[in-house]
Amino acid sequence: MFNLNLIEKAKLTRRFAYNNLRIKRLESILKGVPLGSVKFANASITDAKIKSLSADKIITGTISIFIGLGEDGKIKIDGEENRILIEDNDEDDRVLLGKNGDDYDLTISKPGFDAKVTTDPLDLCFSSMFNQFKIVLEIDTNISFSGGESGEKSITPVTHGLGYAPVYLAFFLNDDEGKWYAMPNEPEHLSETGNPQYEAICNVDSNYVYASLKKTGAPLNATTNLIKIILMTGEINMT
Repeated sequence: MFNLNLIEKAKLTRRFAYNNLRIKRLESILKGVPLGSVKFANASITDAKIKSLSADKIITGTISIFIGLGEDGKIKIDGEENRILIEDNDEDDRVLLGKNGDDYDLTISKPGFDAKVTTDPLDLCFSSMFNQFKIVLEIDTNISFSGGESGEKSITPVTHGLGYAPVYLAFFLNDDEGKWYAMPNEPEHLSETGNPQYEAICNVDSNYVYASLKKTGAPLNATTNLIKIILMTGEINMT
């Protein structure tokens, strides 16, 4: 039918083989069979063409889209604003983690308030934008009185190493009554009527923590009065 020389026959054979390969690849794509390497034109893959996408398939690039996760999409990853939001049943974004205005923080708002826009501290459960009291040291010690003993006793001053006078909470256990009392920074009688009277004092400075108990009255039983002092990161500053 055709008068072809050897070179022309070889070229035609190679062309047939190449076309057959392309047809097989196209058939595989149409059948949804995974291929080792396929190139697609830019912006040619639409949502309708993607059945599912697992996270381990994403190996490069930056995701900057808005994704809703969980029940009714209440957990929202906002890639454009660099933050995560959690919505409550009233459709208020109650939790914000990430960019908030010009800064980054964690904010949790009260019911009825949006964590993205609420700035009044009274409307928030928590915000890392504000200073938080953080416990830096807990001191557990005691002051004991033997039977018949009265007078004032002090703990050995405790070095806290903060370099400033910290905010603190102090309590002591009245061993005669089995009750805990707050320790003020001025003498105060802390006992029920009919029991020995205690004057409890706790003070701090930029280096040390001090605490003392003064026991008077009767009956003067032997007691071991536990003392707990909690130091916070905030500095006592009355200026």
